[in-house]
Amino acid sequence: MAKKHVLEFELVLQYDTILDLSNIEFDENELAYFVGSERKNNLPVGTQIYMLNQSGQLSAIIKCEHKVKSPPLLVGNSLYFATYDEKGNKVYAFDLQGNQLWEKDMKGYSIHKAVLDFYGNIILVTYDLTASVPACQLCSIKPSGEVNWIKNIDVAWTQPIILGENIYIGEGDGVAAFDVSGKRLWYHATGKCMLLQLIADQSNRYCHIPTSNDQMVMDVWTLDENGVVILKSPLPYQVAACSCNIVSDDIMFLISNFRTLCKINLINGDVVAQAGLYSVTTSAPQFFASNDLIVVSSHGRGNSHAELFDTDLKQLDSIKLLGELVCYKTNKKGSAIVITSDRNSSTSYIYRISIASSR
Repeated sequence: MAKKHVLEFELVLQYDTILDLSNIEFDENELAYFVGSERKNNLPVGTQIYMLNQSGQLSAIIKCEHKVKSPPLLVGNSLYFATYDEKGNKVYAFDLQGNQLWEKDMKGYSIHKAVLDFYGNIILVTYDLTASVPACQLCSIKPSGEVNWIKNIDVAWTQPIILGENIYIGEGDGVAAFDVSGKRLWYHATGKCMLLQLIADQSNRYCHIPTSNDQMVMDVWTLDENGVVILKSPLPYQVAACSCNIVSDDIMFLISNFRTLCKINLINGDVVAQAGLYSVTTSAPQFFASNDLIVVSSHGRGNSHAELFDTDLKQLDSIKLLGELVCYKTNKKGSAIVITSDRNSSTSYIYRISIASSR
């Protein structure tokens, strides 16, 4: 009889306050870092950068003066993040011992995670709502804190991505590309629709863009490095939110309708397979080293479910977790960190989930 993959889970930590968190980052030793705001009486009381070690010990290694909404960017032994605060906005760099390396004043705040360009510069988007007309800026900053350039752009809907040496971003009603000097290369209009995410394929040649129009009808666009449309594929979903991940150059796994896991062929746009989820989620499916997928969803009654699927979207296992989903991510060593919270009891839970085999 063939072995079956199942989920094993461990409650690593139960924390006596609500953690309002962003995405998780892992370093080379698989220590987890994330931004969180502790909440008392359902109000944020400060923002910290937390580290979770292999023993399950949680420590706030960095305490921030301002609010932070964007996930940290972890590069080597440095963490970079931007603030979100009406009192002032900055970009910070800290080492992993909590020592500040530098800070830089910015006109606007940041909600998207920064990325590294081909040459190791930090690329981020800021939003300035104090201007008479809300403005966005695309910024390039050296790891030393020196600003390379700042470009005014239209409203940016997505986190920037790097494709080859160029920077792509969802801007206005389309997608824009910039080179590493900040020069605008091209702009491709996708029409009056919401750009849900930009994602590069594994060969670093194409940009895939799920979009949703005002009727919540979804398309997946594929653009090459010159902004030429390789594929525009309508999908049979009424979509209000979407998260996706790519396992190969021709397959995308996507969450649509909040609770449907889909496998999309990026060559012809066909829906290869789909599976209903236990409940709703807006988080992208994550891959284990075995290429099995984990999806965590919440049903709004104080609990979450982690579901394991193979790449044909056959469900292999499902487990129930305390608390509603906050965020989750798999690491290279074959496990996932899942963080949930129970606002009724002001408690947060941190789980470590891995795959085991059974007959």
